[in-house]
Amino acid sequence: MTTRPTLDEVAIQHGTDKSSRIHHYTRIYERLFEPWRDKPIRLLEIGVSGGGSLQLWQDYFSQGHFAGLDVKECSSRVNERTTIFTGNQSDEVVLRELGESAGPFDIVIDDGSHFWDDQITSFRCLFPFVSPGGYYIVEDVHTSYWSRYKRGDLTTVTYFQGLVDEVNMRGRSGYGEPRNDPEYASLAGAQAPLPASIESLTFYKSLIIAQKRGESPSPAALPQASSGQEPYPKTAIASETTGAAAVQRVGIATRSMNPRLYEASGALLAFDRLKAKDLQVTGRVQFNGTDNFGYFRELLKIDVDWVISLDEDAFVLQPQLLLDLVRYLARNGFAACGMPDGGVVQIRRHNPVACNAFFNVFDLRRVRTVWQDWGCVVSATHRPEYEKFVAPFAGRSLRACDHFERYYGVFFSLLHAGVRI
Repeated sequence: MTTRPTLDEVAIQHGTDKSSRIHHYTRIYERLFEPWRDKPIRLLEIGVSGGGSLQLWQDYFSQGHFAGLDVKECSSRVNERTTIFTGNQSDEVVLRELGESAGPFDIVIDDGSHFWDDQITSFRCLFPFVSPGGYYIVEDVHTSYWSRYKRGDLTTVTYFQGLVDEVNMRGRSGYGEPRNDPEYASLAGAQAPLPASIESLTFYKSLIIAQKRGESPSPAALPQASSGQEPYPKTAIASETTGAAAVQRVGIATRSMNPRLYEASGALLAFDRLKAKDLQVTGRVQFNGTDNFGYFRELLKIDVDWVISLDEDAFVLQPQLLLDLVRYLARNGFAACGMPDGGVVQIRRHNPVACNAFFNVFDLRRVRTVWQDWGCVVSATHRPEYEKFVAPFAGRSLRACDHFERYYGVFFSLLHAGVRI
């Protein structure tokens, strides 16, 4: 009977410092990864220009798919199962685009620059793209004690020590409050996003491993991208030069209980100037006598392609940008948008997966197919796998993945149906 080589043996073969000859990381990784060895896992490693680690993962995970990020061009390492991205891990835009185009990931390994702020920024941006049950690993954190890697106010180890408090402070309910201790507050203000989505934090010698909360799916069941096929449908909007698609109708809706506010905010919308060759603004619809949950169902009655939902006290100073936003959503395959209801401002500490109801844009043609079964909207609840869609900027303040507002089901139902927000 042929015995397959261990992870450590493969690591030694490829000369990576993860092996027992240097860092001994493979001893820990073997325990975590062995159940996935023959599964189509998705793995991202930061820092792949040298060291042989990509070859290690390619040999160990026979069915895996891999992505690498490095500041150096590494096209020689690309094959049918491996994609290399060139960029700096300090660039949040690069990290976000990487997560959106190559994620979600079962495993993320940061073996990049080792600068403190780079390690922290990468975790904040990429942890949302880790699959439920997956692992985010920061290697070589002994550099937190080396002055030449000092960049930023917190060492990586100190940052994750603060996360231990963040994870446990809220308990299962997610409603704990930060302590008033000044030393703790200095850490709480810089915490990574989604502390409620962290199942565990484990500290090993030179390693920190964060596991994502939620049922761990079989990697074989993860969606696989097919070449040449867009992951989300995109909507054609006519070009001003080509007129290639039909003009689309845009309506504005407001739930109003104060006539004076409704009139004042409407005056700023300047409908006479909201004109474009590709988009036709049909006007404003006022809804009375409905709560902030039933209001979304009322939107289905409007005969337009796109609806912009604005609270009566939402004052738009540059209304032409609303049309630019519609164009952006259409080009990029989004069917809805809004501000996350948590993690952005201190006064809202709720679920960043859902949007606050004060301002939203919807492609009614796509959301109508989901909301027409309103029972599914009513019963929709938060799922941990939705958290990978949360934007990195929604980590500016504290939040919990709760169901604080009834209308959250409006957004959860869209995500459940595979609609992009």
